[in-house]
Amino acid sequence: MDYAKAQKLCTLYRGRLTRLQRAKNLQGIINLWAAMQRDFEAIDAPLPDQWRLWERASEDAQWELRRTAPMW
Repeated sequence: MDYAKAQKLCTLYRGRLTRLQRAKNLQGIINLWAAMQRDFEAIDAPLPDQWRLWERASEDAQWELRRTAPMW
C-alpha cells in the first residue's frame, strides 16, 4: 500500500468535500463519497480514519434531496 498516495487522496477529498458543502452541491457530495470509495479501493488502501465524515455528508445530502423533492 502506498501511504503517501493515500494521504494525498485524503487531503484532496477533504478539500473537495468542503468546497461542495459551501456550494451546497448536494448531488456532488453524494458522487464524491462514491468516487472516494472507488479511488481508495483502486489503490488497495483502507479508507481514512475519518471516512464517516464523507459518508455522513452523503447521507445528509440524500436526505435533503428527498426532503426538497417535489411531491407529485
